[in-house]
Amino acid sequence: MVLGSAKSARLNLAEIRKTASRLHGRVQLGQDPAMDKETARVEADNTVGVLIDQYLKTRKSDWRPRSEVEIRRHLTKHAKPLHSMPITAVSQRNVAGLLNDIATHSGSVTANRVRASLSTFLLKSRPSRTAYLFRGCAGQSAAPFIMRLWVAGIRGLCARSGRECRGR
Repeated sequence: MVLGSAKSARLNLAEIRKTASRLHGRVQLGQDPAMDKETARVEADNTVGVLIDQYLKTRKSDWRPRSEVEIRRHLTKHAKPLHSMPITAVSQRNVAGLLNDIATHSGSVTANRVRASLSTFLLKSRPSRTAYLFRGCAGQSAAPFIMRLWVAGIRGLCARSGRECRGR
């Protein structure tokens, strides 16, 4: 908090009263605006990049050396556009757009392998970190999302290659 003259305040008195009234109303309803602000700050610190780094460190011993190099490349190089996003802000649209860009620039095989690495990352990450993975899906498994993503990816690959897509 900064002390200074009231004239230097950026908000006018009417806006301050309006905000205070809104916050007071939330408190009267049993909500905790301070806790909501703290929760939002903590969730914003849980970015995809931070969680990928944790995932790579914890899972490194489970992989063969070459697999570790490839998974690291998929998650750190190809998935880099997602790194700055809070994990709660990642949506199916973000991932699908990323995979389409990878397919365009690096080929459909690379896009499929990145999809597999992202799928495993999202499914194997610690549950406490991924409980709020997607907005509107709090507490639900990410498996249905991954399955839809897989089917959409296969259909996209079939369409780009000019082949008929069989199956679902």
